[in-house]
Amino acid sequence: MTKRDFNKFKKYFKAEQKRLNLAQYTTTFKLVKIPDAWAFIEADAEGCIATVSVSSTAEWTDEMIRTTALHEALHLSLAGLREIALRRCINEDEWQNAEESHVCVMERIIECTG
Repeated sequence: MTKRDFNKFKKYFKAEQKRLNLAQYTTTFKLVKIPDAWAFIEADAEGCIATVSVSSTAEWTDEMIRTTALHEALHLSLAGLREIALRRCINEDEWQNAEESHVCVMERIIECTG
Protein backbone atom coordinates (compact mmCIF):
# COMPACT_ATOMS: atom_id res chain seq x y z
CA MET A 1 0.00 0.00 0.00
CA THR A 2 1.34 3.38 -0.95
CA LYS A 3 1.19 6.42 1.30
CA ARG A 4 -1.40 7.86 -1.08
CA ASP A 5 -3.54 4.71 -0.76
CA PHE A 6 -3.19 4.82 3.04
CA ASN A 7 -4.40 8.43 3.09
CA LYS A 8 -7.27 7.46 0.80
CA PHE A 9 -8.21 4.64 3.20
CA LYS A 10 -8.23 7.04 6.15
CA LYS A 11 -10.39 9.49 4.20
CA TYR A 12 -12.92 6.78 3.25
CA PHE A 13 -13.00 5.38 6.78
CA LYS A 14 -13.59 8.81 8.33
CA ALA A 15 -16.40 9.46 5.84
CA GLU A 16 -18.05 6.15 6.75
CA GLN A 17 -17.51 6.82 10.45
CA LYS A 18 -19.35 10.12 10.03
CA ARG A 19 -22.11 8.57 7.90
CA LEU A 20 -22.64 5.85 10.50
CA ASN A 21 -22.89 8.44 13.29
CA LEU A 22 -19.76 7.18 15.09
CA ALA A 23 -18.15 10.58 15.66
CA GLN A 24 -17.79 9.83 19.39
CA TYR A 25 -14.82 7.55 18.58
CA THR A 26 -11.28 8.91 18.39
CA THR A 27 -9.73 6.83 15.64
CA THR A 28 -6.07 6.29 14.84
CA PHE A 29 -4.61 4.39 11.90
CA LYS A 30 -1.55 2.18 11.57
CA LEU A 31 0.07 0.78 8.44
CA VAL A 32 1.44 -2.64 9.41
CA LYS A 33 2.35 -6.02 7.95
CA ILE A 34 -0.69 -8.26 8.27
CA PRO A 35 -0.10 -11.70 6.77
CA ASP A 36 -3.69 -12.89 6.36
CA ALA A 37 -5.98 -9.85 6.28
CA TRP A 38 -6.38 -6.49 4.60
CA ALA A 39 -7.25 -4.63 7.80
CA PHE A 40 -8.63 -5.03 11.30
CA ILE A 41 -10.00 -2.75 13.98
CA GLU A 42 -9.59 -2.74 17.74
CA ALA A 43 -12.16 -0.67 19.59
CA ASP A 44 -12.77 0.30 23.18
CA ALA A 45 -16.47 1.21 23.15
CA GLU A 46 -16.44 2.47 26.73
CA GLY A 47 -13.48 4.79 26.11
CA CYS A 48 -14.61 5.58 22.54
CA ILE A 49 -11.16 4.85 21.13
CA ALA A 50 -10.44 2.82 18.00
CA THR A 51 -7.31 1.78 16.12
CA VAL A 52 -7.53 0.63 12.52
CA SER A 53 -4.57 -1.41 11.32
CA VAL A 54 -4.17 -1.57 7.55
CA SER A 55 -2.03 -4.08 5.66
CA SER A 56 1.09 -2.60 4.11
CA THR A 57 1.70 -5.75 2.08
CA ALA A 58 -1.66 -6.28 0.35
CA GLU A 59 -2.17 -5.22 -3.25
CA TRP A 60 -4.83 -2.51 -3.04
CA THR A 61 -7.29 -1.25 -5.64
CA ASP A 62 -9.50 1.80 -5.17
CA GLU A 63 -12.55 -0.47 -4.79
CA MET A 64 -10.80 -2.58 -2.13
CA ILE A 65 -9.83 0.54 -0.22
CA ARG A 66 -13.41 1.82 -0.27
CA THR A 67 -15.08 -1.47 0.66
CA THR A 68 -12.52 -2.34 3.34
CA ALA A 69 -12.94 1.09 4.94
CA LEU A 70 -16.71 0.55 5.06
CA HIS A 71 -16.24 -2.98 6.43
CA GLU A 72 -14.04 -1.79 9.29
CA ALA A 73 -16.41 1.11 10.04
CA LEU A 74 -19.27 -1.39 10.32
CA HIS A 75 -17.19 -3.39 12.81
CA LEU A 76 -16.82 -0.15 14.77
CA SER A 77 -20.61 0.27 14.73
CA LEU A 78 -20.87 -3.07 16.54
CA ALA A 79 -18.18 -2.33 19.14
CA GLY A 80 -20.68 -1.32 21.82
CA LEU A 81 -22.79 -4.44 21.31
CA ARG A 82 -19.68 -6.61 21.30
CA GLU A 83 -18.47 -5.12 24.57
CA ILE A 84 -21.83 -5.69 26.23
CA ALA A 85 -22.09 -9.26 24.95
CA LEU A 86 -18.61 -10.16 26.16
CA ARG A 87 -19.40 -9.10 29.72
CA ARG A 88 -21.59 -12.21 30.13
CA CYS A 89 -24.04 -10.35 32.37
CA ILE A 90 -26.05 -7.64 30.71
CA ASN A 91 -28.60 -5.17 31.91
CA GLU A 92 -31.78 -5.13 29.78
CA ASP A 93 -31.75 -1.31 29.51
CA GLU A 94 -28.11 -1.39 28.40
CA TRP A 95 -28.94 -3.96 25.72
CA GLN A 96 -31.98 -2.00 24.50
CA ASN A 97 -29.97 1.22 24.20
CA ALA A 98 -27.18 -0.53 22.27
CA GLU A 99 -29.71 -2.30 20.04
CA GLU A 100 -31.53 0.95 19.31
CA SER A 101 -28.26 2.65 18.41
CA HIS A 102 -27.42 -0.13 15.97
CA VAL A 103 -30.88 -0.08 14.40
CA CYS A 104 -30.46 3.66 13.76
CA VAL A 105 -27.14 3.00 12.03
CA MET A 106 -28.68 0.31 9.85
CA GLU A 107 -31.55 2.68 8.97
CA ARG A 108 -29.03 5.19 7.62
CA ILE A 109 -27.39 2.50 5.50
CA ILE A 110 -30.70 1.34 4.07
CA GLU A 111 -31.80 4.92 3.35
CA CYS A 112 -28.54 5.61 1.51
CA THR A 113 -28.67 2.44 -0.58
CA GLY A 114 -32.42 2.06 -1.04
